[in-house]
Amino acid sequence: MKNFAPITSHSLEPVNEPKKTTQKSESEMLLERFGITGQLAKDFIAHRKTKRGAISETQLSRLQKQADKAGISICEVVEICIERNWQGFNASWDWRDEKLRTSQAQKMSFEEKNALPWNRPEDWENVL
Repeated sequence: MKNFAPITSHSLEPVNEPKKTTQKSESEMLLERFGITGQLAKDFIAHRKTKRGAISETQLSRLQKQADKAGISICEVVEICIERNWQGFNASWDWRDEKLRTSQAQKMSFEEKNALPWNRPEDWENVL
């Protein structure tokens, strides 16, 4: 068994360690132009890698067009693609789920919400 001694430097010159630079990849910069940033962008890049799909301006333009047709943001489209393991997105597909329906319900007017059964006083009479 060999003895390993720590390596020491007796030089008077400072040791210059390479600086870590975090440059954005070409894909990240392209995604940023479409408003997809941060962790969502990183997740989408990883998702496209597993699907062996490139990230191109053409592909993102198509996603934006389909997002506009669906009435949602491109970020929501990207989230849906990642969650459902889809390589692409089409507004005509069955992409809505409970979470999205809930967000739609939150956009109801006061009158619509007030008309719901659990908001009427008579619905609570037998509960208390």
